[in-house]
Amino acid sequence: MKSLSPTNILNALIVPVSLLLALTVFLINSDKIRSLTIDILIFCFFAILVGWIYGALLRTFDLYYDSKFLYLRGLKTKKKISLAAVRRIQLTNDKMNILGMTFWRYRIEFDGSIDIDDQSIWEVIGSTKIDEFVNVVKQLNASVIVKFTSFDVH
Repeated sequence: MKSLSPTNILNALIVPVSLLLALTVFLINSDKIRSLTIDILIFCFFAILVGWIYGALLRTFDLYYDSKFLYLRGLKTKKKISLAAVRRIQLTNDKMNILGMTFWRYRIEFDGSIDIDDQSIWEVIGSTKIDEFVNVVKQLNASVIVKFTSFDVH
């Protein structure tokens, strides 16, 4: 079994958990007496962050694959999907720079008959992981749509 994106869950949780920690530090360090309006806003922001984290935990999976199946591993659930159910693999315009490396977001769309949200993965352009995955999917599903931008050679 090959890993396609073993850190999807971690990537989905970085922003909301960081914001939640920042809000907690702010509340601990605030010595001033706050008004009721500010307390309500802080509670609403806290509730939104907890909902964001909960939603990310339910809908985000780490991705692994072999020659016939794509395995989605969440914190509570594990799903096994035939590679024939992959409908599209697409490079999006989203990117982020981390320590001088540019990561691009790839989106994997599934057939509408299965009840799974499309999954996104972050990879460095030129990484062989996505190319190997595309080749394996094409062996089982010749009708898969692979869309990369013109600056990437595929």
